[in-house]
Amino acid sequence: MCAIVDQRYPAWRDFFAEAQLRRLAQSSGVDLRDYFRMLRLSIARIGALPKLPVPDEILTDAEDAVRSDMLPIADDDRGWLARIQANHYPNLPSLDQLPEFARLQQGKYVLQYRNGGDWYDVQPLLRRAVDPGGNGAPHG
Repeated sequence: MCAIVDQRYPAWRDFFAEAQLRRLAQSSGVDLRDYFRMLRLSIARIGALPKLPVPDEILTDAEDAVRSDMLPIADDDRGWLARIQANHYPNLPSLDQLPEFARLQQGKYVLQYRNGGDWYDVQPLLRRAVDPGGNGAPHG
């Protein structure tokens, strides 16, 4: 994903450290729209900064903005997401629930990956919010 940014705007290092680009890529769950949204939100705040690269607090604000669009999470969804997070499997109770699973995927609560085989995970920005052992705080 860093290579995509490099191809689109080679001067990105004027604004971000490479670790910051990797952080946002990971936070996005490797979703290009969310990745570029967080980059755009971060860059929008550059005008008021005395020096660059962008402070990590601005990245946190961008992550929070994307996360807030996915909150709140209904309790029944939270339970399902926690099971997906624990075993990386859809845990589809019945085919009657397929539309609900599709809704979770379309809303980017659940991301599907393929490397060796299909597996699923909760969007990284939501992991702590759905972790049954965590405190439910939205920050990840």
